[in-house]
Amino acid sequence: MPSPLVRASPGPPRKPAFNRNTISNWRRETAGFQLALCNAQYDRALLFREQAEDLTTHAFDTLRAILTGPGRLPVRSTQSRPRRSEPGNHPSPSPR
Repeated sequence: MPSPLVRASPGPPRKPAFNRNTISNWRRETAGFQLALCNAQYDRALLFREQAEDLTTHAFDTLRAILTGPGRLPVRSTQSRPRRSEPGNHPSPSPR
């Protein structure tokens, strides 16, 4: 099902079928609309959570393969940090 935010055909944007004030009124005053909106938001959140879980599993598998694979680089935490310069150890500027 295509996203309602993506237009299928090129051209100027269509005018919305309902005014946003109308929808705001429905949200405040119509119990059926409130329930339907709540259910839709819950279903959307659940879908995103399931997709995130699938991506997380894939991401950890990818990281594990990178870290344990045959072409991995050894981790050298002491050599990866730049050395701090000490006072007085700065090179002299070259004469021009």
